[in-house]
Amino acid sequence: MSLFQPRPRKKGYKAIIDLRSVIKEWQYEVFYAMKEFLEKNDDTVKRFLRAYRKGVEYTKNTPAEAKQINSKYLGLDQTDSEIGYDFFVKSYFTDGHLEENGIKLSLGFEKKGGN
Repeated sequence: MSLFQPRPRKKGYKAIIDLRSVIKEWQYEVFYAMKEFLEKNDDTVKRFLRAYRKGVEYTKNTPAEAKQINSKYLGLDQTDSEIGYDFFVKSYFTDGHLEENGIKLSLGFEKKGGN
């Protein structure tokens, strides 16, 4: 569980660092797929990414409703939903770009860790 999520904060945990304070844009969401699937399902991948982008736009354009959806489907109370929304919405990009610096940094950590 992320220390930036509401429940750990309520228990007194404090965040040490938010990488967005070091890197201009930091993405928290990541999607994985097998290379073979990507090669064989180009249309499905494009549709998924378009739907994701529409979801991001909807989330940013209707924050009150997005927070209600978080509460309903993630089992959060209103306060927790607002905390989570306010934190994570900053990492959702509506133009569909991927933040390469953050990805490179993450991959570097994985490589150093032997993963």
